[in-house]
Amino acid sequence: MNKKEIAVIGAGIVGLSTAYYLQKAGCQVILIDKQDPGTGTSRGHASMIANYGVPGINQPQVWQQLPRYLFSKSSPIAIQWSKIGKMTPWLIQFLKNCNTASMEKTASHTSYLLKSALSNYQELLKEVGAQNLLTHRGVLYVWIDPRQQPNSSQINIRSESGVEQIKLSGEEIRELEPNLSDQIQGGWHFPKAHHTLDPDLILEKLYQNFLSRGGQFQKEEVSAIHPRRGFNSNQ
Repeated sequence: MNKKEIAVIGAGIVGLSTAYYLQKAGCQVILIDKQDPGTGTSRGHASMIANYGVPGINQPQVWQQLPRYLFSKSSPIAIQWSKIGKMTPWLIQFLKNCNTASMEKTASHTSYLLKSALSNYQELLKEVGAQNLLTHRGVLYVWIDPRQQPNSSQINIRSESGVEQIKLSGEEIRELEPNLSDQIQGGWHFPKAHHTLDPDLILEKLYQNFLSRGGQFQKEEVSAIHPRRGFNSNQ
């Protein structure tokens, strides 16, 4: 029986993980990316397996904070103004979903995924020989300006999602991390959060495992996907 041939576009942590599990399912996989595997977006993160990562950014207060979001390069929805024309339809749909009902719906689905993220990563990293690159130290979120602290709806959504969260004063935070600034007014501790010690090495191990299973990598940019006429699932 011939193996199914599948192309995976993107060779970051998502693409490499997808390719890994497709190979385990008996598929022949081609990985496509305009950059070398693991050198794109997957290198620019905080290395967290964030069980606390709800709610999303589609929160009602986005409407009030929209000017600051749009004009700050470090905001979660910063955009390039040269592309505003193409982005406008997406931006309109996004803003339509910045309401309490949509926020809670998004949080519910995200929470479902996050609950299994740690166990899935533990299994994956063990299978590629990278289990020693995952550590459990928890996460601290701190603030200097009280306006930066989470609001009651954010706190409640995390509680409803089963996230363990502990509110700390500035003094309690400095007892845990003495080198942090005296200006810190408070924060939240997420004790069950994990993080990786070397994302680059994890990506490299995943890629080498992919190659050892007969995977192929194609360094090209994908600009469009065109469905083939007459295509069916048996082909």
